[in-house]
Amino acid sequence: MRRLAKAVAALSLVAAASIGGAAMASPAAASTHNTLVDITIHDVLNGNEIVLLQDIDAAVAAAVCSLDVSVLTDIISAQENGDKTECTGLATLLQEAWIVKK
Repeated sequence: MRRLAKAVAALSLVAAASIGGAAMASPAAASTHNTLVDITIHDVLNGNEIVLLQDIDAAVAAAVCSLDVSVLTDIISAQENGDKTECTGLATLLQEAWIVKK
């Protein structure tokens, strides 16, 4: 539960920063805005799967999952819709977390 709270806090910070800096967005940052993803969590013990965040920008997903934005966008751009990338920032022994390309 603590990791979920950290993820929500990180998402809030990233959202606030992106709104504040929208006028000064660089071309490199703008390239991620057409890439929408979901973050899903799969409980290994009971098999439940929930969508933690839906239809978010790849830059936000990178921040929540503790990944580099450019690496994540390179991975996602090479994938088909529905493909998964591991979200290492939210994964634990008892849950798997994935970034799913839309």
